[in-house]
Parts: sequence; C-alpha cells; structure tokens
Amino acid sequence: MATKNKEIESYASLLKSCGESRDLAEGKSVVVCIARSKYRRNVYLANLTIEMYGKCGCLERAQHVFDALVAPNSHSWNILLTAYAQNGHIHEAMLLFERMAVRDAVSWTVMLKTLAQHGRIELAMLLFQKIPHKDQVAWNVLLSALCDSSNPLQAVDFFDKMPKKDSVSWNTMITLYARAGEINQAIDMFKGTPFRDTVSWNIVIESLAHHGMIAQAFEMFQKMPNPNVITWTILVTAYAQLGNMQQAHSLFEKMPCPNVVTWTVMVLGYSRVGNLSKARAMFDQMPQRNVIVWNILVTAYANRGHIREAEILFQKIPEKNVVSWTAMIAAHARNGAGMDAIRMFKLMDLEGLQPDKATFLTVLDQSIVYSDLGLGKLVHSTFANLGLEQDAGIGNALVEMYGKWGSVEEARCAFESTVTPDTATWNSLIGACAQSGHATEARELYRLMTLEGIPPNGLTFMAVLSTFSRVGLLDQARDQFVSIHSDFDQIPLLEHYQCMIDLLGRSGWLNFAAQLVDSMPFEADFVTCMALLFACRVHVDVTRGRDVAERAFQLDPENPMPYVVLSSIYSEYGAKRAVRSFRERCSGPRRHSKRPLVAR
Repeated sequence: MATKNKEIESYASLLKSCGESRDLAEGKSVVVCIARSKYRRNVYLANLTIEMYGKCGCLERAQHVFDALVAPNSHSWNILLTAYAQNGHIHEAMLLFERMAVRDAVSWTVMLKTLAQHGRIELAMLLFQKIPHKDQVAWNVLLSALCDSSNPLQAVDFFDKMPKKDSVSWNTMITLYARAGEINQAIDMFKGTPFRDTVSWNIVIESLAHHGMIAQAFEMFQKMPNPNVITWTILVTAYAQLGNMQQAHSLFEKMPCPNVVTWTVMVLGYSRVGNLSKARAMFDQMPQRNVIVWNILVTAYANRGHIREAEILFQKIPEKNVVSWTAMIAAHARNGAGMDAIRMFKLMDLEGLQPDKATFLTVLDQSIVYSDLGLGKLVHSTFANLGLEQDAGIGNALVEMYGKWGSVEEARCAFESTVTPDTATWNSLIGACAQSGHATEARELYRLMTLEGIPPNGLTFMAVLSTFSRVGLLDQARDQFVSIHSDFDQIPLLEHYQCMIDLLGRSGWLNFAAQLVDSMPFEADFVTCMALLFACRVHVDVTRGRDVAERAFQLDPENPMPYVVLSSIYSEYGAKRAVRSFRERCSGPRRHSKRPLVAR
C-alpha cells in the first residue's frame, strides 16, 4: 500500500511541476505514462491532469479528461471550472457552473472571482445574491471587485453593509483610498482598523512614499512594530527613486536580510544617478542574481556609452531573455553602431528567442537608417507571424519605413493591417503619399482621417501643406493653413508658416509672403528668410532680396548661403557693381535691427 501511494505521489508531483512550469510537452509525456500504468483510472491523478492542462491553456484536453471520468467528484468540477476561468473563457465557465449538481464554497468563489476580474460587476453582484451561505471570502472578493471598478462609492457602501469584516476587508479599503490619493482617509481607515497587521502598515507607508511624502513614510516606518523585508524595500525604493542614494544605502545597510528585490533596487538606483562603480560594486556583492539585475547593469553601461563593458556583461548572463537582447540591440543603435544592432538581432533569432515590440521598433529604425529594405521586410514578416502587425506603434513604424523607401502600396497595406490606427499612423501614410508625389491620395487620406474623427496635429498639417506646396496648389494650401486655427483651434507652427511662405513666394505672391513673415507670432529664423530669399531669386526681385539677405546674414553671419543666393539675383539682374558693393558692406560692421520685408 505504501508503494502504491508512493507511485501515485510521484506521478502527482510530476503533474504539478509541469503545471507550474507550463511545460505542456513534458506534461503530455507524464499523462502517457499514467495511461499505460494501473493508475489510469485514478480520480486523484485525473484531477491533477485536468489542472495541468488548464494551467498550460490546453482546455480541450482538460475537458476530454473530465468527460472520461465515470464519477467526477466536486474537486473535478471545481478544477475544470477554475481552468476555464483562469484562461478567460467566461462563457464556458458559466455553462459548466450551471451544469454543476452540487456547488460548494469553492465553486461560488471561483465563479464570483471570474466575473469580477473581467469587469462583469453587475453579474458578479447578481451571483453574490444567489450564494446560499456567503462566507467571508465571497464578501471580500466582491468588495475587491467594487474597489477596482469605476464606482468606489459603491465599494464604500458595500463595506459599511458587511456583517463581518476581517483584516482583508480593512486592507482592501485602505488600498482603495491610498490608490485614489486620498492619503488622509487611508490613514484614518488604518487607525480605525481592529486588524492592524503588517500588510496595513505597508500599504500606508508605500502610499505616503508614492505620493512624495517620504518624511511621513519614514516616520510611520519608525513606529511600525515589526517591519518586514517588504517594508524595508518600500523605503529603500522610495529614496532610490528620488536619487537620494545616501539615505537609500544607509537603510539598506541596516536591513536584517535584504532580498534580491532590494539588491536590484540599489543597483538600479546607482545606475540612474550615473554612479556605475557603486552599481557594479552592489551587483558584485549580490548573493544571488536574477536576469532583471543583469539587464539593468547592461543597460546602465550601454546608456553611458560603455558598449564594450556592456557586451562583456551581456555574454556572462546565464539565461538571457528578450529584454537582455533588446537592451544590447538598442545600445548599439544608440551609439551609431547600427550594423552591430542588426547583427545582434540576427543572433537573437538564431537563439530561438521571440522578439518583442521594443526589439522590432529598434531594428526597423536601423533598417531605415541603412536603407536595408530586405531587413525591413524580414522584420515585418517575422512579427506578422507573431500577430504583432496590428499594434499601432509597429504599424506607424512600418508605414514610415515603407513610405521613406517610396513603397506606398506596402505602406498602405501596413496601415490597413493596423486595427486601431491613431493620429501617428495616419500621419505616416499621408506623409508617405506626399513624399512619393501622390498628392491626390494624400488629400483624400486627410479627408478620411477627419471624417473618422481622428484629431490631426502639427505633423498632419505639415504633411498636407507640403503636399499642396509640391504641386503648387496655392488656394488649397491657404485654406488648409487658415483651417488650422478656424476648424481645429490650433496655432500654426513655424514650419507651417515656412511652407506657406515658400509656396507664396514660388507662386509670385512675394509681397504676401513678406507680409506673412512680418505677421508671424515668432521671430523669423534663418530658414524662413531663406525660403523668401529663394523666391526672390526665382522672380529676380533685387530690392526685397537685398533686405531679406541682410536679415539672414544677421541671423547666421557664418553661413555664406544668403550671399550666394543674392549674388545670383544680382547676376541675373545684371547688376555686377551692386554685387561688389554688397560684398564690401557684408565684410564691414553688421546691423542687428529688424527691418520690414514688405516693399515700400
């Protein structure tokens, strides 16, 4: 009998381990072994098999094992119910719950938690009313759900009506006030609880620290009877986030037994203030390290430009994760070593690690820098297979990438793959069309964007104005420029003025262009003056050209371009003597007064 129990417990231990590690392949192997053994009909092992499949997200197999049971017990029903609930299959969980002949406290609690965690507060309240014997757990589950909902007053009312309150109930309410920033109410609730435990103290201390009341948090800490490692870590973290590493280190040194989280906070704190030697010293002293602290130190070295040191550390990481690889890829990219970033990305792929959004965006940016369309398409196909193509951030990067390469059709496909394109996504596609000379399509996209209710911003207006400017549509550009304020209540940016000045000048409306320069709410900069000066050259306007060139010289005395353009204007006008005179004047003392650019 002892041997039999030992064998069953051995199988049970393996199933539990596979479930906890989410190792479906190994779990299936264990199930095969059980099926070939004399314990294939053991209900206890069957229940653990259902649980293992549930934790691995394999609900079809979990249901199959359950259906094969001749007489499933209450544990069988609750385990399958939990499997559906934990995997977010609310409808299936509710159907199973309705089929249950006997529902115990676990059944009701699982269903109540499921509805509450998925925001089905009204259904949760209805279910709560049906519970025949409401235990303290059920009351606390619904209270927690109401605190997390958008109606905290309902939670307060529910708390007041509770027939019995335990430490969980009180701590839930303290947390409610603390999260809302109602510190005084949180402290009042803390003072009023008959169950003032370590959790209560930690909630209040963390709330005070989070809201910048570090002195009050430290005062509470000193009054606390038995602070635990979480309490100490809260204070150390608070001081480290403020950059006060001296106080953080002082507390750290006094800690009875700092854990890996506290050590990591110290390494991160010193890294953020730029003290890499202290960060490395703390790292080297750590009794045990996780991948998070390795990544922090790699990133710290990379951010300070110490790429070689970062790479040496990176190679020593025992188990690199996607954050480790992305940190090194981003480090190379930031320091101008784009090819090394691309090399790291390819190595990451060979290692079999699945990149995340940050990895993709970094590599896409480098493919644009190096005009590597092949790499860009490779990256695109990789995350399309992973289902990340619909993300707005990635969609923006793809549209921008294809747009810069003039691949408008592919940019449009990337745009259409984005589930909820935002302003940036629309801007990228409008800009891509504008840069590729698809003026009509750019204008139509802008019209659709406003019809969709997507608010345009300065970049949108710039893309549309540039489109009109490229094809010389002055009237449409003028209407668009005016609408920035009249229709969208936004103030045109300097770049918008420059675009209009350039278009007015090239269209022969030099006087209006000059008036626009003088009426701007900004001081005309060098770029603005040059836009008008180039227009003067096109129309050989010597008088205005001289005034604009002098203003440009005042703004950037070291730049020869105004002199070159003005010389060209004089040359075309045939005024060679004027060229020599202007040269002499430019070499003498310069005046810095602003003169109107409108011809008198």
